[in-house]
Amino acid sequence: MAEINSATDYYNSLPETQRPLAESLRLLILEAAPELTESLKWGFPSYGEKKNICYLAAKAKHINLGFYDASRLSDPETLLEGTGAKMRHVKIRKEADLKPDVLRQLIREAVLHGNN
Repeated sequence: MAEINSATDYYNSLPETQRPLAESLRLLILEAAPELTESLKWGFPSYGEKKNICYLAAKAKHINLGFYDASRLSDPETLLEGTGAKMRHVKIRKEADLKPDVLRQLIREAVLHGNN
């Protein structure tokens, strides 16, 4: 298995069954918040500016779009899961689960909170 040294390496290492969905989420993040920098942190692609904002993590049957400070986010669609003090995630199992407008709104809100 190839060494993973960057977010691109991470995406390229994913199984073919997960890569298209992960890439769709990656593009969604970068389009919603082009000011964020993509890096590899804790083994996952992470996106941040002044602070860490969000990350993607491929799991066995889904991909998590996680937010580092999600306890501050409004979540009108109740997509966020998790019980941590701050961190929450949205589970995306297939392309049909993507709600681009709602996810963009969560990402933009996370960016605003992360810069304050």
